[in-house]
Amino acid sequence: MKLKGLILAIIILSAFIPFSSFYPPGAVDPYFNGVFPNNTPGAQGSWGLENPIQETEIPSPVNIKAFSGPDDILVLSKRGEIYRVSLVGQTSEKVLDIRDRVFRLSDGGSVGMALHPEFQTSTDQEKKTVFIYYKYKPDPEQWNDAGFNRLSRFYWDDALNGFDPDTEEILIQQYDRSPWHDGGGMFFGPDGFLYLGVGDEGYDEFQTASTQRLDGGFFSGILRIDVNNDPSR
Repeated sequence: MKLKGLILAIIILSAFIPFSSFYPPGAVDPYFNGVFPNNTPGAQGSWGLENPIQETEIPSPVNIKAFSGPDDILVLSKRGEIYRVSLVGQTSEKVLDIRDRVFRLSDGGSVGMALHPEFQTSTDQEKKTVFIYYKYKPDPEQWNDAGFNRLSRFYWDDALNGFDPDTEEILIQQYDRSPWHDGGGMFFGPDGFLYLGVGDEGYDEFQTASTQRLDGGFFSGILRIDVNNDPSR
């Protein structure tokens, strides 16, 4: 009886405490907890838009990474190309071209890019690499639903002043029965591991058989990968 009375007292007391006392807990960042600028973007708003590479045209850009210094970046094109762009010099040069293997229609294309975290600091050639996540087909010009979600590593070549497409090392190649929902968000964490978000195989009938089921493939999740293949970690 005492326990029931205590529970009843808690319920009655909570009814008089404002819901706002519990939620939200307070803003932790300008863009969390529904806190946004008062004015919307646009000509009359508080935000502005600036094109930092006015003299450079890159087709279908989907990802940007800092490269060497704050004014030198890599831009990934959905078509299967990486461009090195100088924001100061307003110049660009292609440093990888794998259009011969990238299916770029629908949700396909090269959609994820990450540099090895020690690319700039290490003398180890094994770390002079970039990781690309893309939709692969033997004939990328052929339209059909099925293809492969591929995660690959490419090595930098000083003589080419770029990444050599012939050095491709395939880390994951997963059969995908749909051209939709490929995923591809990718970054290195502070632990040095590569994190890759993978999609749900698109069509509803495939999702039932594959989503978050290890016997149905690696779909609908985040993969944590030791790209250095270090058995001590």
